[in-house]
Amino acid sequence: MPAIRAVTFDLDDTFWDGAAVIRGAEERLYAFLESCCPGFTARWPRERLRAEMSRLAKSPQRRADLGWLRREALRIALRQLSPGRENELAEAGFAVFHEARHDVQLFSDVISTVEQVASHYALATISNGNADIRRIMPLGSHFKATISAHLVGAVKPEKAIFQAAAQALGEQPQAIVHVGDDALRDCVGAKLAGFRAIWFNRLQQEWPLSKTMQPDAMITQLTELKDILAAWHEQAAFS
Repeated sequence: MPAIRAVTFDLDDTFWDGAAVIRGAEERLYAFLESCCPGFTARWPRERLRAEMSRLAKSPQRRADLGWLRREALRIALRQLSPGRENELAEAGFAVFHEARHDVQLFSDVISTVEQVASHYALATISNGNADIRRIMPLGSHFKATISAHLVGAVKPEKAIFQAAAQALGEQPQAIVHVGDDALRDCVGAKLAGFRAIWFNRLQQEWPLSKTMQPDAMITQLTELKDILAAWHEQAAFS
């Protein structure tokens, strides 16, 4: 087994509860929109706005850019309620959402794990979302790169987004291991790109996909990661 020199991490549901973060960000967004455009919530509840984003995501050129999808859905909604101000309010609303998007409650084992792993390996994040690890203290300084789908134009499990991470890290895929919670997007995607894959299975579920495409390891707590990496390092040293 080749030596591992870099580790990439997923963000939502690996470092924090993704659904809870989005709910909180949407709450702040809707409070802002209601303050400057009364009646917005009644006319465009969250489910309707999300449906509009899903419709817009059918465009192959835009499906990877969640920021554009949300801003454009807001423009469409605001054009009905505040014509002439839709661009201004959509951009201001998205700024509120994006700021709140980075107000996260880290899982308890994230900081210690990142600090330990960063002392031995180069780190990067790979995310289909638009969170930027550099804006999340005290984690940002430990990461060499943050790879987001909208910057690459590809989403996990597509090979291109993993290749972008390998290029940013300056490493060959076989020297990188990816850690994430999603069996398909994180684990299968990483394996198809030539990475090793560790499934972060916090909920201790059964592997949901074909047994012919298994992760290289599974952990239920991030603190287990350092021991797996140490064992792989020892194997590589004696191979």
